[in-house]
Amino acid sequence: MSNLIATGLVVLSAAMFAVGSFLGKTLLKDLPSNQVYLMEAAGTLTVALCVLFFYRKEVALVVANFTWTGYLFGLLWGVGTVLFIIGLKYKPASIAVPLNVSLYPLIVVLLSAIFLKEVITFKAGLGIVFAILAAFLLAW
Repeated sequence: MSNLIATGLVVLSAAMFAVGSFLGKTLLKDLPSNQVYLMEAAGTLTVALCVLFFYRKEVALVVANFTWTGYLFGLLWGVGTVLFIIGLKYKPASIAVPLNVSLYPLIVVLLSAIFLKEVITFKAGLGIVFAILAAFLLAW
């Protein structure tokens, strides 16, 4: 896959997360957070069923290669989504989303440096500093 296509996919993904967060916030004006999460989960289940359908020949490989790390990955994303939706109910989207988006990469970079021994470049370090500053300003 070319670098340009990969970048386009990441940008499209960010746009989908952004519009999804906006739609979640609009739903939270009229519905309790647990109902909004269940609707989000139904959408996620739809995507999961499509993946299962199109890659059904590989399902046995997924089962054979099951790891607790993979399960924990999904569990943390699910719980994180629930917590985000609850927070979004009580915080303006203009604060909750940037706070989430600024802390998310910060935590990933730090965990990657500590556990995967990835090198933090000057630019990445500068990004971490700005992410901490952004999170501080948003929370303040």
